[in-house]
Amino acid sequence: MRLVFAFACAAVIASAEHDARACGVSSPGAPAGVCDASDVLDAKTASARTRRVGASASYATTAMLLSDGTRVDMQREAAVATVSFRADRKTNLEIGAGALIGGTLGNVSLRPGGLASLSASWHIVDQRGYAVPFFMLTGGVAAMLASTSDGKPVGAIDFRVGAIVGTTVGKPQTATLTPYLAVNFFGGPMFWAHTIDASHYGPVLGGDAYHYAVGGGLAASISRIGLFAGGSAIGERSLTFGASVSF
Repeated sequence: MRLVFAFACAAVIASAEHDARACGVSSPGAPAGVCDASDVLDAKTASARTRRVGASASYATTAMLLSDGTRVDMQREAAVATVSFRADRKTNLEIGAGALIGGTLGNVSLRPGGLASLSASWHIVDQRGYAVPFFMLTGGVAAMLASTSDGKPVGAIDFRVGAIVGTTVGKPQTATLTPYLAVNFFGGPMFWAHTIDASHYGPVLGGDAYHYAVGGGLAASISRIGLFAGGSAIGERSLTFGASVSF
């Protein structure tokens, strides 16, 4: 499935025990700190809003390359709730927990399971007018535990780092729009109890076909309310949307 995203003001953005070094899970929320990007423009607003709670839904698709020479596609849908804390004016920490709603792994379906994530962002360059956009670095880890429709457990841990560049228009105290571009690099182990064939029940290794995602999105704020939609169309393909409130 090919996903093409259009954004206002921006375009772009393994039964034996099977151990696949892949990316079976990614943090399903908006990039940490994006919904707070406009606050960095205003010191008073930033000091008054140090916490944010949110909820989001996401869809992602990627492919696994197994050491037996096969390739399996993976799709997943998830919902997650997040709580973020501003450690200082330029650093955001975020904790997320939620559910894998469903999806597919090869020719089997994914049953509902649990998700957890921890991420952070650092504003490296502040926006200066419209000529100089803001620049952020991001990092995080996410974990998933579920099972497939044939009763085989699936677990995954995903580590990723990335960068975001964007610009905010409007006034932080009232309403803003923040289009942004994002690139992420990721990897981590995935564990899937999967029968390779009738004679092979030992573990096999595999890897993700992609260890990167390029995309972007659009975040909007109306006073303390934040809305966002974004994803990636190159590498791992994904779509995420949600809302949050700061206090």
